[in-house]
Amino acid sequence: MTGLSTITQITAGESHTCARLADATVRCWGNNTGGQLGDGTTLARFTPVAVGVAGVAEITAGRQHTCARLADGTARCWGSYGTTSWGPPADLGLTGVTAVSAGL
Repeated sequence: MTGLSTITQITAGESHTCARLADATVRCWGNNTGGQLGDGTTLARFTPVAVGVAGVAEITAGRQHTCARLADGTARCWGSYGTTSWGPPADLGLTGVTAVSAGL
């Protein structure tokens, strides 16, 4: 896929996939009904789109959401989970984060 020659990590949700690149940015593609691609829309994307977050150390995908642990120890999530909905990557207000994991 275009723009994905430097993948360092990949994660897949129910119907979307995201890749962390060597430059610590994220690109996602697939279904986007919950905003899980992080591009500020709910349009499905068949080619990777950039997520508006940098300094990403780790990513994880859930059913309709994606989360990232940043190198500075904070975390960002985007998409929807149950009745919670995040638009573009939202700061969760957490510090000292050492790992992230997304469930259903």
